[in-house]
Amino acid sequence: MVEPEEVCRHLLIGLPATGKTTFLAALWHLVESAEIPEALRLVKLEGDREYINGLTRRWMRCESLSRTPVSTETLVSMRLRETMQWSHDMAPTQVVLTDLLQFMQVRRGSEQPLKLGVIVSAWDLVEDQTSDPASWFGSRLPLLAQFLECNNLFWSTRIYGVSAQGGDLDRDKVTLLQHHAASERLRISGPETTEHDLTGPLKWLLG
Repeated sequence: MVEPEEVCRHLLIGLPATGKTTFLAALWHLVESAEIPEALRLVKLEGDREYINGLTRRWMRCESLSRTPVSTETLVSMRLRETMQWSHDMAPTQVVLTDLLQFMQVRRGSEQPLKLGVIVSAWDLVEDQTSDPASWFGSRLPLLAQFLECNNLFWSTRIYGVSAQGGDLDRDKVTLLQHHAASERLRISGPETTEHDLTGPLKWLLG
């Protein structure tokens, strides 16, 4: 579910001859031109675009913007947002992983399929919702799942769900410590695996 954006409304008011019209003209140019990277950006304008464009053209020519007569006053509303400076750290996980695999695929060429084991960590957090790591993977990372499915000549893929702690340390610590053998805390789900054997994916990769 997409959360609705929080909207804050501000009203620009002022006494006569205090520069409101000049401020509006300069603001319109700023948010529309993107000349200042740190400035807010325009999302939507509500009102007379021609009116505000005319003011801005006069402002850009360094002309004095006279007081707006009451009879010609125009209500203008701008919806603005903050500018996000993009970096690779902001890219979704599946985009980063798909890009990495594509790079490896091009470098490797078209030899026999390369085995790829995908580990979904903290599996205990979602294990009650689904017992199938591949289904969870396909629904949560569809881009990556589709890439692997469409490139099965290059990748032989298995999906595993793994809980290396066996539970939440804050919530389940007492229960986890009660295991006679610490390895019994381990949980893994996936093709050809046994309940506590984390070496299952490694056996497949080495086979």
